[in-house]
Amino acid sequence: MNDQVKDQSRSIRRHHVERLKNARRRFWGRDLSGERKHLSMVVDTPCPCSCFMCGNPRRRWRKKTIQERRHEAIVKEDFNPGL
Repeated sequence: MNDQVKDQSRSIRRHHVERLKNARRRFWGRDLSGERKHLSMVVDTPCPCSCFMCGNPRRRWRKKTIQERRHEAIVKEDFNPGL
């Protein structure tokens, strides 16, 4: 890999990490700006746990996510426009 491309990839990755730190500074119900360890954790894993309230509904109750239900409604509307 070219050194210039490698340096750009690294700088882009660092840019996105900083962007996510700024965006997720107020996650987990508190301000994480003073807690470097937790702020770094929230960049990689924004969901603090996998309990029934935070976890994926497909895994817990075999239900579809909100995004999947919206997509199905749009597709159904497209295929049956008069109904």
